[in-house]
Order: sequence, then C-alpha cells, then structure tokens
Amino acid sequence: RFRQGNGEFIWNGNLDTDTNAISGELNFSHWNIPSVAAFLRFPIHDVTGEISGSMALGGTIDSPDASAKFQIENGMLGDTAMGTGSAELTYRDHVLDIHKFRVPVGQGVLAVKGNMQKDGSLDMEIGTDSVDISWIPAVLLNNPGTHMGGTLTTEISLRGTVTDPEADVSVSIDHPVYHNFSFDHAYLMANV
Repeated sequence: RFRQGNGEFIWNGNLDTDTNAISGELNFSHWNIPSVAAFLRFPIHDVTGEISGSMALGGTIDSPDASAKFQIENGMLGDTAMGTGSAELTYRDHVLDIHKFRVPVGQGVLAVKGNMQKDGSLDMEIGTDSVDISWIPAVLLNNPGTHMGGTLTTEISLRGTVTDPEADVSVSIDHPVYHNFSFDHAYLMANV
C-alpha cells in the first residue's frame, strides 16, 4: 500500500527478479489525472480530476499484459466540467485496446473505442454528442486566451498509422464562436 497526493494504491502481486515475470492486481483510488498523464509521459494542459479502479498485470517487465477498468471523477477540461466517466482497456502483445471510454463533458458526451498496435497502426472510432468546445483552446492548444464556443457533435473513423493517419470525419458545431465571430451552424465532412 502506498499514497501519492490524494491517491491511494494497493498492490497485491509478485515480481520474479530472475525472469522479470510480473503478476498481480493494482487497485487505485483518487489518482490525480495530471499525475497519471505524467506517469504515461502524455502531455496535458489544464485538465483536472481523479481516476479510481483496478488493473490486472501479467507477462514480464519487458512485455507486460494489463487489463484496466476505472472511473473518471471530479474532472474539469479547462472551465468545463466532466461528469463521472468510465473506461475499460487492455494492453496485450503490444496492442492497446480501448474497449470503452465514455466521459460526459458539459451537457454532452465523448466516447472512444478501438486499438493501436506497437507499430503505430490505428483502428479507432471517436465520437462526441453536444460537447461544449470552450475548453479546446486551454486543453488541446495550450492557449487559454483564445475564446471558442459552441457544441460539437462528431463521428471520426481513424485508421492508418500514428505517423500517417487516415480519417473519415463528420463534424457539426451548433452556434460556433471564435473570438468575435459567430455562426448559427458549421458542418464539415472529409476524408483526410
């Protein structure tokens, strides 16, 4: 058992130092999202919240297998509240599978499902329904001074590789605002 900030972690398992085999379960609660991102070496800006759940670990240190289920709680994307979300994912044979990732954002919802291979191959579906976009400048662009508004509904089918992605994109924004410019509706369909 150990703690990091508000996070509490309970490890029940084994590590064989001769073979580097690992097996066990890690239960965690109130793990701070910026700390999770730092641990995974994933840069984020202006995101807060906590995750709680469990992760089963197996395989070896060099080739681990993991299966995780967790809830996202008390989150904020910039000034936009996230509701309680949930995720289920596995990492086996160097393949990350996102079985479920669903998080309420403002009055809308963000969902992701799919996988990414060790070689960077992608096969993912990303969708939003009526998601407030005011958080995008602060969180994704690291530019909190940019004013953006509206509600976003998307369907994105992502494939190819991380370095050469292909996507079928359908984007609809109700009442988009960018600084002093506003529209009733914006819509885009593309294959990129």
